[in-house]
Amino acid sequence: MKIKQFLKPDWRKIVLTIVFILLSYFYVSGSIAETDSVSAWDFRGLPFIYLICELEYKVNTGYNLKTCQIKYLDLFINFLFWYFFSCLIIWIYDKLRKRK
Repeated sequence: MKIKQFLKPDWRKIVLTIVFILLSYFYVSGSIAETDSVSAWDFRGLPFIYLICELEYKVNTGYNLKTCQIKYLDLFINFLFWYFFSCLIIWIYDKLRKRK
């Protein structure tokens, strides 16, 4: 298989890429820094963190969104990673299907 055929978009690769990106968005981990108003960082995205939000804790209202920052290069690399991963899965699936 040539590299152009491997990377050529089709509906299966695009759908699979979108599914992986949506699933990776729900990955959340954070760290809490102890200060007067507790700030928590919310990280989203696998394998690269592309959305960082700072949360501020107030006694009366709970957690409030303070700022959000998007790292566009990491977001782009994330799309590329999941697209290549989808291409690999479709390629393996096609190889296994041809054997039968």
